Amino acid sequence: MKEIYNRLGTSRQNVSQCLQRLRAKTTAADMVVSVAKDIRKKQPKLGCRKIYLKAFQHLPLGRDQCEQILLSSGFRVQFPPNFRRTTYSIGKLYYPNRIEGLTLQGINRVWQSDITYFEVGDRFYYLVFIIDVYSRRIVGWSVDHSLWAQANLRALRKAFCLRGDGPLKELIHHSDRGSQYIDKDYIACLTQHQITPSMCQFAWQNAYCERVNGIIKNEYLNCWKISDLTALRKAVTKAIHLYNYERPHRELPNKVAPAIFETQLNNGLFRIKPTMKLYSKQINT
Repeated sequence: MKEIYNRLGTSRQNVSQCLQRLRAKTTAADMVVSVAKDIRKKQPKLGCRKIYLKAFQHLPLGRDQCEQILLSSGFRVQFPPNFRRTTYSIGKLYYPNRIEGLTLQGINRVWQSDITYFEVGDRFYYLVFIIDVYSRRIVGWSVDHSLWAQANLRALRKAFCLRGDGPLKELIHHSDRGSQYIDKDYIACLTQHQITPSMCQFAWQNAYCERVNGIIKNEYLNCWKISDLTALRKAVTKAIHLYNYERPHRELPNKVAPAIFETQLNNGLFRIKPTMKLYSKQINT
């Protein structure tokens, strides 16, 4: 064997070390795939980067190595396009965009709301979400069979239950120009809580909530068997809990889930409070 090693220009020790490294990589890959499968049982469309942030970022295993293992093992996520329209502006009344260029230093400064749809069987149902832009947390939501403004009001009232039902003088409510957001009852509710309305002119100016729409539908709802409106409401509640409490968010400090980030804020984890600069112009991608 020594002669063979000499002909190959190596040594028995080098070969042994190479085999050990290979076995270690194989063991690490098996571990990554096994853990990722367990995570995907709960969150079927969680991306490879977020699986790394959730389970492996504190281990010696590198991010790129982890992602490569997952991608080569069939964990790549693909999402279908969204073509259905949910915004119908009557073109008579809208509010200016008051959030462009703002720097946020805490929660309850900007809430953003949007409507999306979800198909169950041969029927479409409509989902309303309200997020706190600073923490990315979903603070209010509603599921209904129509685009009536009452669904938006239910989502808004749910947000008040979470954040407190008193005045929110520093809060801006931002949305698109859908007719639901200029409904007299909706505006009256904002006025009662001293909230300032704001509206976008283009879809990208409502991007924070638009992104949440896609996450809830594509990473959760589309992966579950949902038979009717009641089941859809239960599924949305479950998806929101996973999003708020378990799904890592790359844009937040420490890459944690939104509700965990808020807990860290409340516990004084940050010596200097994180700031968030909102868009000042459209970003070309």
